Amino acid sequence: LVQRETTRRRLFNEQLPDALDMLVSAMKAGYSLQAGMKFVGDEMPTPLGPEFMRFYEEQRLGVEVRTALLAMQQRIDDLDFRMFVIAVLIQRESGGNLGEVLGRISTLMRERAALKGEVISLTAESKLSGRILTVLPIFVFLLIMIISPGFTEPMLTSETGPWLLGGAMVSVFLGYFVMMRIANVEL
Repeated sequence: LVQRETTRRRLFNEQLPDALDMLVSAMKAGYSLQAGMKFVGDEMPTPLGPEFMRFYEEQRLGVEVRTALLAMQQRIDDLDFRMFVIAVLIQRESGGNLGEVLGRISTLMRERAALKGEVISLTAESKLSGRILTVLPIFVFLLIMIISPGFTEPMLTSETGPWLLGGAMVSVFLGYFVMMRIANVEL
C-alpha cells in the first residue's frame, strides 16, 4: 500500500509540469480555466488526468471552483500541487495573467525535480560508503575466523571478548544509522 502511494505521488510529480503547460496552452488558445482543466483531464494519463476531470465534473455540477480546487488539493496532497491551487485562487481574487503564473510554476517544478535528482545522486555515494563501512568489519572478522581460527579464539572464549564484540557491533550499527541520517536530505 505504501509502495502504491509512493508510485502515485511520483507519477503526480512527473505529470504535473506537463499538465500545467497544457493548461497554459489551452488558456492561451482562448479556453477558460474550467475548459482548460477538462482538456488536461482528457489528455493526461492516470493518475493526474482523472483528477482534473473530477474537478471539471464537480464544477460543472455546481460546486464552486474554489471548493472543487481545495477538494482536489486534499486528494492529491502535494506541495507542488498546492502551489498550483494557491496561484489559481489568488488569481481568481486579484486578477492577473494566470497563464504566465502557471508557466512560471511549471518551470519551478521542473527545476525542483532536477535539483532533487542531483541531491539523490550526490547522497548515493555517502549511503554506499555507510553500507560498505558497516559490512567491512563483519566481513573481515569472519574472514579471519576462516583463515586463522586461532587468531580470533581468544576474543570468542575469553570473559570480556564477547562483550567487546557486542560493543563493536553496536558501534558499527550506530555509525551506520548516523551516516544514513546525514545522507538523508529532505527536499
